[in-house]
Amino acid sequence: MQYWVVIERGKNNYSAYAPDVPGCIATGRTIEEIKEEFGKALKFHFEGLVEDGIPIPIPRYKPPIHWRMRKRINQYCHRDKIPYGKDCYVPVFA
Repeated sequence: MQYWVVIERGKNNYSAYAPDVPGCIATGRTIEEIKEEFGKALKFHFEGLVEDGIPIPIPRYKPPIHWRMRKRINQYCHRDKIPYGKDCYVPVFA
């Protein structure tokens, strides 16, 4: 399954969350680190849901990005250059 993850830049780090997976968040100093940390957090979160007998959420969220903006925003996502206060949307597979 593919979940969209929102990566936000703060003053000193990045944070990430998936709108379809409430309560699952991660932080990191770089975008590469945040992607790795969020992957670990998502796996841990899903293991806890399965252990507790709670169904894994179905991915439904679609980022609010116009197709013309996607190329520009994805450039930020891959170059570690998300402007402060802007969001970056990346798919994560679980």
